[in-house]
Amino acid sequence: MIAPAASAGAKKGLSAVDHVFIGLGVLAAALCALNARAPWPVVLHSKIFWASLLAALALFVIPFLLRPKLKQNLLLLLISLGLVELFLQIAGWCGVLPGVNTKYRYPWARVYWTGEGHGNGIRNRHGWYYPEFNLTPTNRIALIGDSFVEAVEIHRGDNMGVVLGRQLAGPWRDYSVLALGNHGTGPAHYLEVLQHAQRHFQVREAVLVVYLGNDVTDSSAAMLTHLKEEFFYYHLDPAGQLALAPHDESLRARYAGGLAAPLQPPWLSAPWILSSHCMSVQIPLSIRDKIAVRRRNAGGQSQADHTVPMDTSLAQLGLKAAPFAVNPDPATREAMTILTALLQRSADFCAAHSIKLRIVTVPFFPPDFYATQHGAAWSSRLGDFDFLKPEREIAAWAGQHDVTVLPLGEWMQRQKMEVSAIRSLYFTGGSGHFTEAGHRFIAGAMAANFYAAPKKTAP
Repeated sequence: MIAPAASAGAKKGLSAVDHVFIGLGVLAAALCALNARAPWPVVLHSKIFWASLLAALALFVIPFLLRPKLKQNLLLLLISLGLVELFLQIAGWCGVLPGVNTKYRYPWARVYWTGEGHGNGIRNRHGWYYPEFNLTPTNRIALIGDSFVEAVEIHRGDNMGVVLGRQLAGPWRDYSVLALGNHGTGPAHYLEVLQHAQRHFQVREAVLVVYLGNDVTDSSAAMLTHLKEEFFYYHLDPAGQLALAPHDESLRARYAGGLAAPLQPPWLSAPWILSSHCMSVQIPLSIRDKIAVRRRNAGGQSQADHTVPMDTSLAQLGLKAAPFAVNPDPATREAMTILTALLQRSADFCAAHSIKLRIVTVPFFPPDFYATQHGAAWSSRLGDFDFLKPEREIAAWAGQHDVTVLPLGEWMQRQKMEVSAIRSLYFTGGSGHFTEAGHRFIAGAMAANFYAAPKKTAP
């Protein structure tokens, strides 16, 4: 009589399927708890927080509310979704998964980029798309810039910083190079990264990589390049000094805090790290982002600067012709003034912390350049535009303030590079980001101009 009673009790207990759902609920609750550690204004707008909370609640109640057959079918559905994710992972690591773009900046987060080139890898422990930093040498060089330095279009091992590090491995073997590139940023952000590099990596040298294609326009809100809700800008006060409005100061502080976030224990960023690796999540997010970009470009066509023809792919890179005008308008002149003021503030910071500052200017060449220029005797002047004019202005400022500068466009001319060779350095027909060849070229130029003769060390 005891055995049947025990058997009946067992039937009323939780089954193996129920334990699976409860286990999944625990994992979802853990993700929810990790996400809840962020500031509450962020938590309340976090899709990951609400999704993990609802998933945890659903997974906990399923064992007690659904019939066994329905629970088994639901588990089979979850297994099927898992197999789909496994297939997407295999396709992703083989590099054949189309249309997916993800580049969250968290420790060991996934980078998969097909928008231009094809980056496919994982960020390092500090959240940068670069191999693990070599912090053993005390002589550390920080390369600071935007997406040109980040270089999600190529493998992280082909980054300009890695190539430069290999070239310095002989006579400069007691040096290491750290590439701190972040997409969607400008000169105001470079100042924050410079301070971050000094504070957390104790760098001895800093190389600011200024991209002429958008770093002038990214210096002033008047150039209408980014939404004010997403991008902070300095302005000039009545005395002509750099200043931040309260809204911009709030965004600046948020950006500075974001730079330090990857230095926290990685498990605090687990929801975002896992999300970056889950292709089932990244596919719909990529589709959403592409639709948003198309709508933004369509809505901004009436305000776009088409004085020099720029196709849609270039517009997506935030490129405008105004900074290259031979006779720039007042807004462009103010943007250049703000840019040089930011460079001056970076120089002052470096001087105060015994950091050697260098500047590299990366030129932009529009499609018309390749259509009208040929061979090695090319000109940067196209009608009323000169695409090396901002470079010469920055070089002139650097000369007046005793800052070492490498004008890469001028370097191309001195090397007598042919137009076809220049075109091979960039994606998007010669007007986009650097290809692998471009990263090798700029690394070689930096090695030749900045590190040609190693310093003598005391015995």
